[in-house]
Amino acid sequence: MYELELFYKDDCDLCDRMREELARYFRIHGLENRVAVQLQDIESRTEWYDWYRDHVPVIVIGGEEICHYFLDEQALSEALGIQNGRGHESQSDE
Repeated sequence: MYELELFYKDDCDLCDRMREELARYFRIHGLENRVAVQLQDIESRTEWYDWYRDHVPVIVIGGEEICHYFLDEQALSEALGIQNGRGHESQSDE
């Protein structure tokens, strides 16, 4: 299972668009049931608001910012290890 954080705020058209683009991306790559998306409202924590207020929406995976404002499909694919339309999850016992 992949884990992804989406930092957003209410009444944000770009945030709504990012959610739609993510849903489409997951459908295209067959990841609908393989990605856990944590929605993080930046207005719920002062440090998130201070950090992200001018950059939402922001996608973060493993503490690393992948993209903001718009979905960067190439960056997301690289972060998730998407190859030929399919993702691969890292093995912890290597």
